[in-house]
Amino acid sequence: MIRILIFVTIFLVSCSEDMTQSAIKGCTTTTACNYNPEANINDGSCIERQGCNDWCEGDETTLLELDCANECGGEAVEDNCGECLDGIGADAISEDDSIPSYNCVIACDGLYYNDDTAPSVDSCNVCGGDNSTCLDCAGIANGSSIYDNCGICVQPSESCTPDCSGSWGGLKVIDNCGICDGDNSLCTDCEGTINGSASEDNCGTCDMDPTNDCVPDCAGVWGGEATVDICGICEGEVINADNCACPDGSPLDCAGVCGGAAEEDACGICNGDDSTCTDCAGTINGSALEDNCGTCDEDSTNDCIPDCAGEWGGTAETDNCGICDTDPTNDCIQDCNDVWGGTSVNDECGICDGNNYNALGYYCTDLNALQDIIDDNNIISVNDELDLGTQVWTNGRLISLEMEFESLTTIPETIGNLSEITSLNINQNNVTQLPESISSLVNLISLKIGYNSLTVLPDGLWDLSMLVTLQMNNNQLTEIPQTINGLVSIEEINLSGNQLSTLPASLGDLSAVTTINASSNIITGVPNELWTISSLTSLDLSSNNLSTLSEDVCNIYPDPLSALDVGTNCILENTPSCMSSYDWSSQDAENCNE
Repeated sequence: MIRILIFVTIFLVSCSEDMTQSAIKGCTTTTACNYNPEANINDGSCIERQGCNDWCEGDETTLLELDCANECGGEAVEDNCGECLDGIGADAISEDDSIPSYNCVIACDGLYYNDDTAPSVDSCNVCGGDNSTCLDCAGIANGSSIYDNCGICVQPSESCTPDCSGSWGGLKVIDNCGICDGDNSLCTDCEGTINGSASEDNCGTCDMDPTNDCVPDCAGVWGGEATVDICGICEGEVINADNCACPDGSPLDCAGVCGGAAEEDACGICNGDDSTCTDCAGTINGSALEDNCGTCDEDSTNDCIPDCAGEWGGTAETDNCGICDTDPTNDCIQDCNDVWGGTSVNDECGICDGNNYNALGYYCTDLNALQDIIDDNNIISVNDELDLGTQVWTNGRLISLEMEFESLTTIPETIGNLSEITSLNINQNNVTQLPESISSLVNLISLKIGYNSLTVLPDGLWDLSMLVTLQMNNNQLTEIPQTINGLVSIEEINLSGNQLSTLPASLGDLSAVTTINASSNIITGVPNELWTISSLTSLDLSSNNLSTLSEDVCNIYPDPLSALDVGTNCILENTPSCMSSYDWSSQDAENCNE
């Protein structure tokens, strides 16, 4: 009995000591900084040694790490090109210096290089380019040589010009009379002097003295020698006045006929009709003359002259390019190099013969489109085109533009000039209409036009074959046209929050689409073509007015259509067999009963 008591006592004491020992908690990991050799229960408080030198807080040494050369505490670092360097930023070179060294630098394409393969921006502002995109006809990058209208590559100031007939490079010239291709004959006087004043009288005598011009004789012959005799008879032979009377006492007329009726006219011509001294105005001995245009007056200063085409009194004129015609609307003008009839023009930057890039390398057509957005929406908080929204530019061209919460109400037609843009975001504005020019954004990949006031979309939108993402949610759209199938690359479509009552059957033609969100509309039925889209993985039809769902949904649900939401509708019976495990409890039974 005593032995038993002693044994029990010893056992209890021993158990008591074991229980006390098992209650010691702490870090039991021998390699830890805070290892407790007395602890037999690991309480998770172990602090592992750090670095390549097993450093613990409180050590006299400092924490060291392996560098890229696997040296503990080394200074070698890996640059952006993946090269392990000596820590001062230069790549190693060969001992004989035969291989050049390159610093790892970022090139114009946004990638890092440490060799001579890094692309650079050429003279045309193209990354990795060969200057070919801005060569002039002489093969000079950004040169100013052009092909003139004669097909010759020259400087603008050396361009060929049209001759007076309008033929570019022609040889016809205006003569001294102002006549195109003339021979000076129209203004050469009878002495052969161009623009001379000599004239030929009625006797064929040429001189500049009108006072010696010949006159008609009594017989009406210009320069003739016939004279009137003493009896007043032209070419009469009577020399004695006593013989002037007729035997019967009657007088001789001017023709020498006794008792004749012939009389001298006002011009002194016997039996004349006054015509030899009557001017063009019908005035006897008058001074009026008829010019080459048939105008009769006494003022020689207003006599008509030939026009540049040689037509007397014509209206043809020679413009500043030497072209003679009667159409003033086609008169040549000066180009931006002040060359009359030249072909040089100002680019969108206002630079003559420029390439549409400004001095900072930005494409001015893109900048002008941004300025139109600012002006049309009266955004007074933006002072510069580059401050509008969030922009991404590549090689001087705008490729991404985000304008959320900019209080936009209109988008100008010039948005279509952003021909290189791939991403456009105008979410959260009050835009009521998009311009048709949006169809010109042929490189557009992402278009976000949600949370606006759009009621209809331009027809050209559905021709954007590169578009991958289209968000048009939370507008006032009532219809999506069948032409949506023109978006052959589309993967994501968000139609939620509109006023759509149906979906177009042509959605079934979109072979690349993976996600369609048509929630929060008033859709009453879904076209069966929707259940033929083998690429569709996510479809949201929640919060609509659906009362039934076709068994055809089982063609794609649950594979590949793994995410299908038809919650908050009126689908209370005749549910598809493949959706037996679907939670139908969210159907809006209250509205369905109305």
